[in-house]
This record gives sequence, C-alpha cells and structure tokens, in this order.
Amino acid sequence: MYVCYMLFNKYSKISTLSKLTRRLHSSAGTDNLAYLQLRVSKLNEFERTVLLIIDEIYIARRVEYSAGEVQGLTADGTVASTLLCFTVKSMVSKYKDIVAIYPMDKLTAVKQYQSNNDVMTLLRMTDLNVVAISVDNASTNRKFFIDCLCNGTLTTSVVDSVTQQPIFLVFDPVHTIKNIYNNFQSRKIFACPQMEHNLPTGCSANFQHIAELFSLESTMALKKAHRLTSATLHPKSIKKTSVKLAVSVFCESTRDALWFYTDNEGRSSWADTADFVSLIVKLWNVLNVKSCSKGKHKRDFTMDPVRSSIDWKLEFLREVAQFCQLWEQSHRPGLSKETFLVLRHTCVALVECASYLLDRRGFQYVLLGNIVKCHRVTIWLAASVGRRQLLCLQRQVMQGDRKIRAMSLLKFSQMSLSDIDGMLLPTDSETQSPLDRVADSIADAIDYTHWPSSSDANIIFLCQRCYCQVSCANHEV
Repeated sequence: MYVCYMLFNKYSKISTLSKLTRRLHSSAGTDNLAYLQLRVSKLNEFERTVLLIIDEIYIARRVEYSAGEVQGLTADGTVASTLLCFTVKSMVSKYKDIVAIYPMDKLTAVKQYQSNNDVMTLLRMTDLNVVAISVDNASTNRKFFIDCLCNGTLTTSVVDSVTQQPIFLVFDPVHTIKNIYNNFQSRKIFACPQMEHNLPTGCSANFQHIAELFSLESTMALKKAHRLTSATLHPKSIKKTSVKLAVSVFCESTRDALWFYTDNEGRSSWADTADFVSLIVKLWNVLNVKSCSKGKHKRDFTMDPVRSSIDWKLEFLREVAQFCQLWEQSHRPGLSKETFLVLRHTCVALVECASYLLDRRGFQYVLLGNIVKCHRVTIWLAASVGRRQLLCLQRQVMQGDRKIRAMSLLKFSQMSLSDIDGMLLPTDSETQSPLDRVADSIADAIDYTHWPSSSDANIIFLCQRCYCQVSCANHEV
C-alpha cells in the first residue's frame, strides 16, 4: 500500500507540475496574463505601484529546434540578436517580475515604442500602476523617450492616455554613475563651476590624484583608500560597465583618504579632487536608499528616505540639476553631452516622481533606490540559467524565465500547487500531449487530497517538463 501511495503521490505531483509548466511556458511577447494576475493578487494597493524597467540582452545569433519549438527567430522571421525585456519592480516591496521578452534583430526606438504599448496594455489588465519608466543611457533609449514618448522634446513625465496619470521618465542613475566614472577616468580633468552649498568656490578635480593616492598606499599594510585597485585606474573595456569600479572611486574611504593627505601630508592640490568625489558620494548616497532604516544603521543622514516634498534631499537633487546645466553652458572640461543630459534630467524627474508619490499617492516616505534600475535583467536571468556568459542562447533565457516564474509563484508568493492549479485557466485538451492526458487521467482517478508541503514545492518547481514526460513514459500503464 505504501508503494502505491508513493506512486500515486508521484503521479499527482507530475500532473500538477505539468499543468504549471504548460501554463508558464515562456514565449515571445506578452502571453502571460494568467501568471501576472496570480502574482498581483497577493499584493496590496501600495505594492502594486511599480517601476517599469526596459533592458536588453544580447544573445548569440542561432536558430534552435527545442521541445517542438523553433527558438531564435523574431516575429518577422529573421534571426534574433537581442532580447528586449520588460520588467516591473514594486516601489515599496521586493516584488519584481519579467513581463515580456521580445526577440529583436535590430533594436530601434519605433520597435521599442510598439513593444512598450503592448506591455502597458497588459499591465492595465493586471491592476498594476506604472508610475515611472527606467532605461539606461543608450542612444536608442534616448530616442525612444524624446521622439516616441515626448514628441521631440524631452520632458520629465508623460500622461497615460488611458488612466490620465503621469508616468515619469527616468534614466538609470546607476548607469549614470558609471558614465561619470568613465568620463573622469578618460578625460582626467574636471573644471567644475560653483555650487552654493557643496562647491562654494568650484573645483578642478584631477583623476591623476586618484592614481597618485593608489601609488602612495600600494606598499602600505594598512590603506585608507582600501577600495582602490589597479583595475580602477586602468579598466578594461568590458569592465567599464562595472558598478564596483565606479563606487571604488566615489566612496567614503577614497574621499577621506584624499582629505587626510591634503591636511597632513602637504598635498594641498588634492583638495579639489576630494571635494568633487565628496559631491558624487553624497549624490550616490541619496539615490541609493533602499531601506527606511539604512540611515540609522550607517549613521548617515544622507541615506534617510525622503519623507516630504520639501525634504532637503529633493532640494539637493534640484541643485545638482542646476549645477550640471551651468557646468555644460560654461564649456569647461567635464562630462560628455549625453551624460550631462541624463544626469540633469534624472535628478529633476526623481524629484517630481517622489513629490507625486508623497502628495498624491499617499506614500509616507519614498525610497529613491527603488525607483532606479538596481536589478539588471541580464544578471537576474543569467543567475537563473546558472551561467554568466556574455552571449547566451534565446532558449536558455526562456528556460530561465520559466524557472523564475515557477519560483515566484511557489516560493515568493507562498502559493500552494492546489491554489495555482485551481486559479490557472483550463488548458484545451487539443493542446495536450498524450503523455499529459495520461498523467491527468491518473490524477483525476485518484481520490488524493494531500498536496505537497512548501519544502516539496521548492524541489518540484526545479524539475523540467522533459522530466515529467520521461517519468510518465516509464510508468505508462
């Protein structure tokens, strides 16, 4: 009897898993309404206020036939080289989901705009409230914002034609900080104008001072600028997109080391570089707040959340935007034209978005770190696939997306298999394979009411559909 019970238990798990993976099958586009409705049903009103993140993944140009499907082609029938990914991220919780993945041969602003319209239509059906869109500083994304959403003139927000609510346009501050580092490392000298409260006399920052600081401490057992490395001074091309290198320069230890040697070792020329690094560190601290208690833990008031539309941190962002405009108009050595644009625009957009959430959406506080694109889709999917290679295959990305969805329902949303099986839309019998129908008929014939525990569920969602089919074939009656 025990053997029969275990066999019936296995058949039931296989049947439920088969239904789940069938409904969560990752296909191009937005064919995942049922899944998103399940996830959103567990969220409250504030958690449904989300940021829409648009990112791209570069894949190998290869066409594969896998599990009865052809992977690697776009909707037009050409071989895909890029996957355009749309991800939603809650402003107040850890909820995030991949909404849609579009294979693209050549990504353009028009194609991105068309895909964005499809995604927005889907999100309105799931009761998610998009208040901001975040992209990086790529030329296609800038053109998407300016030409497609803003009709030729870049604005901080656009009005949703259906809900009549503002949607704020944000360039990813994390990507902008990396651009500031790359400009500083390549151009060496920044001649900054005055900034009333932070740079009252202006400054002339020199990246060579960072190199001299690293050389000075290279033979020391205890280093004050301990985060500096040789890769920071001479980064490889692929490493220039690393946040780690940027924050190794713009961090408290580098700033304090510059000030220490300025005051105690007679290196007075380092003072301007220390002032500029201090400004960027303060900006990064304000933008990177993801917890309401971070400021207390770090004993740093710059890491406190924004609690009012007249908060000093919002006024600081306005000052940074004005500072960038004055700097660009002065034609002094500084950032590139594109970096000036996105830094100035993002500071103003974040101020308006935070004020909107506080004054009109009833938020008690705003964590600016939740408005930035802090979770890259590429890293998230690569971790789920189990590899971090530069060019993966479309099949691997789709499999990773399916793993993420299964884990999100069973683990993060705390749903049982019975809840998922009951709430998902029924599958037409014509679309079922013979093995699926055998598993379903066996499960229906069994009077079985015990469902797997949470520990069993963590194991089940890792199984693949091929395992289900092989198991059914081996035990076919």
